Amino acid sequence: MHILKVALLSLFLSFFLVGCQGDNSDSTASDSNSNSGAPVITSVGELPIVVLPTKTTELTVNSQAVNIEVRVFDKANNPYTTGSVKIIYPNDVQTGRDVGYFTSSSVEVNSAGIANFSYTGPTDLNADKRPISFAFYHEDNPAQSEVFTFNLNPDTNQVILTDYTLVGSPKSVVMGLEQTQALSYSVKDKDGNAIDDSAISSISVTLLNPALGLLLDSNGNSGTNLIFQNLNNVSLNLQTNKISGLLPVKVHAEFQDANGNTQILERIFNVTVLSGPPTAISLSYAGTSQDETNAKFIESWVLTVTDKYNNRVNTNPSVSMGMLAGYAQSSDATDNSAGYLYYNPATATNAASGTISASGGSSGGASFSSTNSPFSNVDDVNQYLVTFGNAYTYDASGKWTIHTNAANLLDLVDDFNGSSVSGLGFAVGNNFRQDKCDFGNEWVGNVYPTNGSNIVSATGSMLISVEYDYYLVGKDVMLWTNLIGQSNGKTVKIGEAKKITLRGEGLTGESYTYAKGFTGTVRLDVHIDKTVEYYRNANFSYHITVTGDGTTWNIAGTSMDAGITSCAHSGVGYVDVNITSSPENGGTITLSDVVPTNEF
Repeated sequence: MHILKVALLSLFLSFFLVGCQGDNSDSTASDSNSNSGAPVITSVGELPIVVLPTKTTELTVNSQAVNIEVRVFDKANNPYTTGSVKIIYPNDVQTGRDVGYFTSSSVEVNSAGIANFSYTGPTDLNADKRPISFAFYHEDNPAQSEVFTFNLNPDTNQVILTDYTLVGSPKSVVMGLEQTQALSYSVKDKDGNAIDDSAISSISVTLLNPALGLLLDSNGNSGTNLIFQNLNNVSLNLQTNKISGLLPVKVHAEFQDANGNTQILERIFNVTVLSGPPTAISLSYAGTSQDETNAKFIESWVLTVTDKYNNRVNTNPSVSMGMLAGYAQSSDATDNSAGYLYYNPATATNAASGTISASGGSSGGASFSSTNSPFSNVDDVNQYLVTFGNAYTYDASGKWTIHTNAANLLDLVDDFNGSSVSGLGFAVGNNFRQDKCDFGNEWVGNVYPTNGSNIVSATGSMLISVEYDYYLVGKDVMLWTNLIGQSNGKTVKIGEAKKITLRGEGLTGESYTYAKGFTGTVRLDVHIDKTVEYYRNANFSYHITVTGDGTTWNIAGTSMDAGITSCAHSGVGYVDVNITSSPENGGTITLSDVVPTNEF
């Protein structure tokens, strides 16, 4: 904080008021002219957390019924009462193992923040006694889940039909969307022989998750339940729809055994329906923490990948990611005062846009061209291109390695084999920011999967960590991801990039206590919360709180008046306030509610 004494006469000659002025004991104001961009909200909603009151139970009888209660809370530990809880099935469902089934794989939470799942265990516990584990997650936070485990301990006293078996073919079924698969089911004796058709009363085939598919037989019948009379080794087709997930198929057989006794067999056959190829990526902010040991802030972001039908991609594609923290200097006009090579055609006055093409580069390779000429200063050894766009431009978005070609043209080192896409926003830079006021000092951003794996989970999501030095608080950076997956034997590459303002864990403004009869200009600096660092070369919004009856005040200026690249006052953020207190009362002036705003 700094105090600049001024003469009383000079103060009144130049006195002006922005926001409010008063002689109340408590007054609060914000200087609307000092705000640069919209405030960056440091808390953008609360991601729900699922909790299991009980995490394990024992299955002792075949087809045992179990109720599982899942509780959902917000970060303040209040019940989270919207949305649905969903299930992640164990991987061995794809090998044909009977892991039991749920009446629904998605349950809405009630007014108490609870989702109740009804589960039926395997029809034959002795067939495989390994534990069975399911994970539960809330659809708004797929990166966090809780695991419930069933331990199998079959009761030796229960009656088990050991002489007959219900068999399905193929043993395991994995399908894509809008595909057809032939299925067959039969009852076999202990020697593996199918029993005669005449011994079969009926075989019923039912889809327990009917939104995912449809059954069809050779007689033209269709539905989610088909019944076959006096026929063993029934054959039918399963046709999937546009929704991915696990599709349990319940087969119920009634027949006469060799002694003429009526027997019943029932078994669940699980079909895995894979999503379509990845077509869309979203990035959602989830919170900020601090690594004090290494002097870093770490923001958590949730990456979600969907196909064209809005199914979360469950084909486990791999993702690369990073941060463009420092920008090249554009060789053409820009809308940002720093001259950064960043163009957003949707919001810019200098509305340059880019086009990505499979040709047009050196030797006929892929290229990126701009409607203006910003690329003369690009260093293609140390800098790269990031592109973004509206709607379905994901195949043209993300990060690209480049070679310089011309002032309006870059060669792409990466493959691009799609149709030309125009109207793209773009930026060029690297993963560090040069300190504006400390020559030779650079500040770095790093992005990585929180769990260490670049593979997207079966929920179609991944939690990523955005780690950065304190100086980068309040800076606008480009967060980018590229995804590579397989679809019908073909490689699919898509990407996403978005400009974000790094939040830190908040900002604090200084206070100054003044005496009665005080006249002067007080400078209130801005600090980064939980650090010893000043907030530098960045924008912010704020309020001024003044106590003291009879005090008059006005904003004299801020660090943002000279631009965020200015090194006046070492680049430290501040607000100057002219104060005149009454002869009878002193008071305190406080810079409060300080929040980072967009850099540009």
